[in-house]
Amino acid sequence: MTTEKQAPKKLISKEVATQEIEAWLDAKRVRQSEREEKQARIDFLTEVIQEGLLVRKEDNTLVYTLLFPIGTELKTSELNFKPRLTIGVVNNYLSGLKATDGDNRMIAYARAVTSAPAETIKALDMEDYAVVSAIVGFFL
Repeated sequence: MTTEKQAPKKLISKEVATQEIEAWLDAKRVRQSEREEKQARIDFLTEVIQEGLLVRKEDNTLVYTLLFPIGTELKTSELNFKPRLTIGVVNNYLSGLKATDGDNRMIAYARAVTSAPAETIKALDMEDYAVVSAIVGFFL
């Protein structure tokens, strides 16, 4: 008996998924040098779009459908990512955190960009957190 992990099905073509992530990056005005530096992250998010789990809305909000929903009665099954953040919003979430507290700073950025409570971000499965951190990486 093998326990081989099957690759998720691709629901969206790579070409369309690439166009979606590029449109999001364009709207955020991400420079070409940063795109080259973060190419692995872009490729990963392109795959997530291909799987139909990440969708870019017209206002450039990203909607991610969790692989592992959180909660029992009031399930959280998706996260919405704002297209842009102000430094004031970020500072509100970072308030009280030390610059050396990398894990909680990443959670704070995830909270700022999603408006999700800390408990939701901390309850994410590692597979879902990988997607969240890939998106958050464009806000750091």
